[in-house]
Amino acid sequence: MAIREHRCSKGTVTEDIYLQEDGPETIICPCCNTSAKLMISNIARTRGNWGATGVGGTEATPFYDRGLGASYTSWSERAKIMKAKGLQDYDEAACEKQLSKQHTHEHKENVYCDTYEHHIKQGAEPITAMQLATEAKEEAN
Repeated sequence: MAIREHRCSKGTVTEDIYLQEDGPETIICPCCNTSAKLMISNIARTRGNWGATGVGGTEATPFYDRGLGASYTSWSERAKIMKAKGLQDYDEAACEKQLSKQHTHEHKENVYCDTYEHHIKQGAEPITAMQLATEAKEEAN
């Protein structure tokens, strides 16, 4: 089964499921009864072969990105749309770095809490955050 997307001249995108890979190149748009052309799937277009895909390599076929809710014909156009919407590409290394920072911060908070609990259990007076941080560092070393 294949999901094929068609787009009419008014911008309406229609998704259809076909039992075979080969569906029609054009369909009639259910919203406006105009001709809707087949859109190229993202899988078929990679960073290495973006751009002119029409007859003679001069016409770029638009790709509709459901996640962005927009059509584009190049990576630079996609980047402009993402910037306008305040979005950025998923960067696994940046995510891992942020998670590591968060884990380190949570670990420090746990050490501070443990130090504070230990301090209170010994019957000492409550201490300031600065004193708590100093004690936590001493216990960690």
